[in-house]
Amino acid sequence: MAVAARLPRAGFLAAALLCLGLDIWFWRLPPAQQWTRHDLNIAAGEELVLRAPAANEGLMNLPSPAGQATDLRFERARLGFDTLALMRSAGARPSGDTGPIQWINDASGEAASRISIALTDPAPAAELVLTLEAGSENKNPELELRVSGAELAVSMAAVQAHTPQLAQANMRLIESGHVFRLPGALPVSVDVTDGGSLRLRVSAAPPPWDEAGRYRYLRLGAAGAADRLSLRAFGIRRAGSDDWRLFACAARPGGILWSSASLAAGRCEQGPVAQALTVGGLALRADGFDLNAQGWAWVWAADGTARVGPFARLRQSPAQAAVLLLPALAGLLCAFFAMRPLRGTAKPGGVRVFISYRRQDTAAVAGRLYDHLARAFGPDKVFRDIYRIAPGAEFARVIEQRMAESDAALILIGPRWLERDAAGARRIDAEHDFVRREIAQALQQQKAVVPILVDGTAMPSGADLPADIASLVRFNALDLSDAHFDADIQRLLGMLDPKAAEAGTEG
Repeated sequence: MAVAARLPRAGFLAAALLCLGLDIWFWRLPPAQQWTRHDLNIAAGEELVLRAPAANEGLMNLPSPAGQATDLRFERARLGFDTLALMRSAGARPSGDTGPIQWINDASGEAASRISIALTDPAPAAELVLTLEAGSENKNPELELRVSGAELAVSMAAVQAHTPQLAQANMRLIESGHVFRLPGALPVSVDVTDGGSLRLRVSAAPPPWDEAGRYRYLRLGAAGAADRLSLRAFGIRRAGSDDWRLFACAARPGGILWSSASLAAGRCEQGPVAQALTVGGLALRADGFDLNAQGWAWVWAADGTARVGPFARLRQSPAQAAVLLLPALAGLLCAFFAMRPLRGTAKPGGVRVFISYRRQDTAAVAGRLYDHLARAFGPDKVFRDIYRIAPGAEFARVIEQRMAESDAALILIGPRWLERDAAGARRIDAEHDFVRREIAQALQQQKAVVPILVDGTAMPSGADLPADIASLVRFNALDLSDAHFDADIQRLLGMLDPKAAEAGTEG
C-alpha cells in the first residue's frame, strides 16, 4: 500500500472521477448572459412559444389607424356577457354558444379601432404559441395565437373622438352562422377558452408596412406598458413539433441551474419561477415576424451560437465556479496524499520511525520489526526503547524526545495489549502507562500513526480505549503475521516510504 493509510486508492479514484464528471457537466451547461436587446427572428413554418406569462398583465394590443381593415377569427370562443346583453337589448339574437367567431372591421369607414387581448386565470404552466402564415401578393400574412393553461379576454371597438366617424364605422360580427352589423360605438368582447386560438389579419390600401417591410402596430403587453411582456421562458421551434431551435429560461444572476439536455427538450421546471424575462418589439413581416428579448437567462441554441467559453462562464457564475472548485481541490489533495508517504514531514535523510509496544505482549515481534526497519532506514532512524536509551537516562524524557523527533509511530497491538495488572486494572487505563502516553503524544503531535495488529489480533473499539487515545481506531491498521511476515513488512515499508519498499524488493 503505497497510498497513505488515511486515503486508500479508491478514495483518490472516486475524487478524480467526480472532478471529471463535474467538468463534463460544466462544459455542457448552456451559458448565462445578460441580454440588453437580443433580436429574435421567427420564420414562416416556425412558432414562438411563450411560457408562464405574468398574470394580471395585458397580453397584446392593436391600435389600428383609420382606413385599415382588420379580420379576427376565433376558435373555441364565446361572446362576453356584456356584449350579449347589449346586442340582445338592441334586438339582435346571438346564441352565446362556444364555437368559431369572426369580427371584421372594414376599411371603408374612417374610424380607427383598438383590439386588446388579456390573459385570464393563467396556470403556472400557461403557454402561448404564436405562428405566422406567410402572405402573398394578394394576401397579407396571418398571425395565429394559441393558448393553453389559460383563457383569453379579447375586446374590440372603434375609437374616434368624433361621432360622425363612429357612425360610419362598418363592423361585422359572425357568430353561429349569423352575421350581425354593429355600430362602431358598440364594444365587443370575446372569451377564448383554454385550448382555443385567434387568427389576426390586417390589410389596407396602401399596405400598412414601414420602409423595412414590417408591420409595427401590433404591440405586446398592456397599452402604455413600453411594449413589453413579462414571462418565465420562451423558445422557437418548428411548427407542430418539439424540434427546438432556441430555448431560454429565466435565471438568477450567478445561479446554478439545469443541464442543456433539459433546455433542448424545452423544459424549464427548475430555477426561479418569477417572470424575469421580457419580450417586445413585435413586428410582422410577409415571411415571418421579429421581436426582442431582455433579461438574464440560460439559453440553449441548436446551432451552438449561445455557448461561451468556460472562463467566461466562471466569471458569470461565481456560485457555479465554487461548486466546481471544491471537488477539484479535493482531487488535488487526493493526488498529493497519494504521491507522498504517510502524513508527517520526513526529516532529511529518511523517515524516522518510533516503535511502540508492550513488552509482555509483542517484544519478539518488535525486535524482528526493528531489524527490518533498521536495514531499510538505518539504525539511527528507528527507535525502540530497549536499544536506544542509554543507562542512567531519564526514561520518560527520552521517550517524549524521540517521539517528537519521529515522523511515524508504529503501534504494535497483540493479544495481551489490553491485559490487566496484578490488581485487576487494565494497564492502558493508567495515566502513567507508557504505551498510552506514547500513543497520546503521537496523536497530539499529528504523527503518521499505523496500528499494527499482530497474529490476527482484532482492532480495539473506541469504547475500549481511554478518551485521549480513542481516535487511534480511526487509523487504517496493518496486519502482521508470522506466516506472511516478509510480505507484511514490504507493505509497511511502502506506506512509510515507497522508495524503501522498492529497494527492499530489489534486494
